Amino acid sequence: MRKNAIGEYIRVGDCDAYVEIMGEGRPLMFFAPAGRDNMHWRDSLRHFSDRYTCIAVDLPGRGKSTIYSRDLPYLLTDKQMCDFHYEILKALGFDEVAVCGTSMGGTLCYSMAAYYPDLVKVSVPVQGSINRPLMRRPALEYLIHPHNNIMHGMADNMGSLIGRRCTDEGREFLEDTLPYTNPRALHADLVAFVETDLSDVQHQIKAPTLAIAGTDDWLMNKEVLEKTIADMPEGLDITYHPLDQLGHFVHLERPDEFFGAVDPFLATHYPAGG
Repeated sequence: MRKNAIGEYIRVGDCDAYVEIMGEGRPLMFFAPAGRDNMHWRDSLRHFSDRYTCIAVDLPGRGKSTIYSRDLPYLLTDKQMCDFHYEILKALGFDEVAVCGTSMGGTLCYSMAAYYPDLVKVSVPVQGSINRPLMRRPALEYLIHPHNNIMHGMADNMGSLIGRRCTDEGREFLEDTLPYTNPRALHADLVAFVETDLSDVQHQIKAPTLAIAGTDDWLMNKEVLEKTIADMPEGLDITYHPLDQLGHFVHLERPDEFFGAVDPFLATHYPAGG
């Protein structure tokens, strides 16, 4: 068993994709929020790796991964991101996966389940939505405008997304890792986030889904999330699990409560020995 995360590079297209793997068993893949890297899942890798092979990937241009290509430095659509992760899983030899992600990564859970319905067995989107969140593409251009102090603006915005019951450790991590964000990668991720359109494929989603949400999040608020759930295919096994007074990053704000929601769900729908 891999007791510590092992990092390796997997070639996808022209990208040297950095992947961290921990544990053994059925695969559980994590998707980071927009602009962030797999450090977001360090607690989760430690927690779930006693039962699963935990996989956390840095998307092109984030963390330790190189850009995707000269013509396409950063992936710009959710479908491209899904295909990228599929290539990682294929290279690792897996033909099934459970997916978990937050924010853009949460939305990517829905996309992955829609585009690869036979691959994705279970989905845990956190603050994920297939409906347009409260931002538009023109507003995202400020992220890469040379006259803006992107780190200052992001710090203000991120602070407003953290819930009232966030631990000091969670808040410190979110603040301390902010300077590692690549603004161009963040811009590309958010473009993919706000332009996700699964209307033609969402009927293919069949993975049991646990939709986790922090009630303090103004961006992916209750109305946006409930509309996503209402738009899911009829008969889909989907559970809405709100966490009171937590915000946009519940897996970091209160890891114990996040694990408390996910553990029984996985035990039921994706048992480690199954």
